[in-house]
Amino acid sequence: EEAEGVSKLLCDASSQWRNLALEVRSVRSMLEEVLSNWEKYGGTVASLQAWLEDAESMLNQSEGGKRDFFRNLSHWMQQHTDMNDAGNFLIETCDESVSRDLKQQLLLLNGRWRELFVKVKHVGHI
Repeated sequence: EEAEGVSKLLCDASSQWRNLALEVRSVRSMLEEVLSNWEKYGGTVASLQAWLEDAESMLNQSEGGKRDFFRNLSHWMQQHTDMNDAGNFLIETCDESVSRDLKQQLLLLNGRWRELFVKVKHVGHI
């Protein structure tokens, strides 16, 4: 009877250990995904902000200068998409105050992007 009790206790402990190990792996995976998205978001925000500043000043340049500058617009369109994907993931996974700040930053950057995109499209560069 005592051996049966010890066996049940060991079986329960083993089961709890497996469940805990699974939870730890799941949390670790989620944290790695959050970290990856923070890195992607930070990198794309910084490069996109710098590019937007340059692009906004290029709007006053000659047609040839604008055409030259905006020839790799597809790269920046992808950066913009990556920034939004990472930002939206973080908005969904972070606490409310961080999410609020991220939403505000994305709204501002997306507003600048749309404004520039309309001007560039109007000029006929895309």
